[in-house]
Amino acid sequence: MFIKLSKLFYILLVFYYGWFQIIVFQLPGIMLILGLGMSVLVVFDCIISKENILHFFTIEFDLWLLFALTSFIFGIFIAINFDHLLYLLSRFFQFLLMIFCMLYISKKEKKVDFFVKVFVAFSLVCAITAVFYGESYGGGRISLGSNNNPNQLGILMVFGTCFILWLLNISKIFYTILSFCIIVLNINIIILTGSKKSLIAVIILLVFWILFVIKKELSHIKLSYKIIGLALILLTFWLGYIILLKSFENSVMAIRLNSFIEQGDPAREKMYQQAFNLFKENPIIGVGFNNYRDYYGSYTHSTYAEAIACTGLIGSILYLSPFIILFFRYILMEFSIKTDYTLLKKTRIMLCLLLILIFLGLSIIHFYEMISNIAFGILICFFYINNPNNPKKLTNNNNK
Repeated sequence: MFIKLSKLFYILLVFYYGWFQIIVFQLPGIMLILGLGMSVLVVFDCIISKENILHFFTIEFDLWLLFALTSFIFGIFIAINFDHLLYLLSRFFQFLLMIFCMLYISKKEKKVDFFVKVFVAFSLVCAITAVFYGESYGGGRISLGSNNNPNQLGILMVFGTCFILWLLNISKIFYTILSFCIIVLNINIIILTGSKKSLIAVIILLVFWILFVIKKELSHIKLSYKIIGLALILLTFWLGYIILLKSFENSVMAIRLNSFIEQGDPAREKMYQQAFNLFKENPIIGVGFNNYRDYYGSYTHSTYAEAIACTGLIGSILYLSPFIILFFRYILMEFSIKTDYTLLKKTRIMLCLLLILIFLGLSIIHFYEMISNIAFGILICFFYINNPNNPKKLTNNNNK
């Protein structure tokens, strides 16, 4: 009962954060209420089932929690605007609570399918909303609303596409057709947002899927399904190419890409240089979480630049180490999978998701927004549930 209610609170939290407050109106304190509700229900279930809560602390979660705690402690002494620090750092603590609840629920269910399916449904609702009710953000770009950055919508479409491929089963014909139609819709939304990073990311995803996933998948199904599946993929790619090419021509995306190729991005380069200058002045602990904006009037638009400027070497090592840990763990996990092709396929797509998150970190700040943290949460949950060589594998044997 508690787990089911916690999952309901999670659904409400995701849809409120990424859709309702943008499209309808904001409700003061509702994110905190939903997040705490989800967490309290997990704690109740933990007490009743007599679980050892320490079994759900992973090295990635521990490092991020330590990152948040040190950012708070150092910020007391160094931040020139403690309100700015507290505002986003308290939100990051909420994201960590959410990830912990995801770990607990995934352990109980021994799978991450619930979180993947919720994300796909959420991204589809946002895509449909953008088609019919999308607002102009200026410069020909669209977003969900005046408070929603087009880049956030584009990145949401990338992650949604990734999880559609994660769920995809080529042998199910109707589901395959529907999945590829949604993928074409997602890419079209990315083009309309004008988000260069999102377009590059979704291209990386599709190329990775073609090279390292689909070939293996076709080899493990019946010949009749293989022929039909391959025909559907080729037909969808051809139709998608025609539709997306028409959408891309003379779009703001084409203009922005052409400008980027010719001129680069001087504004971003200036931000990175400013971040490096702050780091040189404060190399160990930085200038304070979310305090770059108090020096230059904005944030850095980069996870790596923001971390190094605001939290210094200590914070950067604590926050970025899980990226490296997860990367090598997924590589080792792939080599340890011998016969379970479905697990291998899903592992490879998760690895691609991680690479995309690392790439996107160049131009977005992961610890300031929830969508990236959901993706990281799913990555961590999937690894700890499925890795056969992991000593802290999340199974019910842990509480014995």
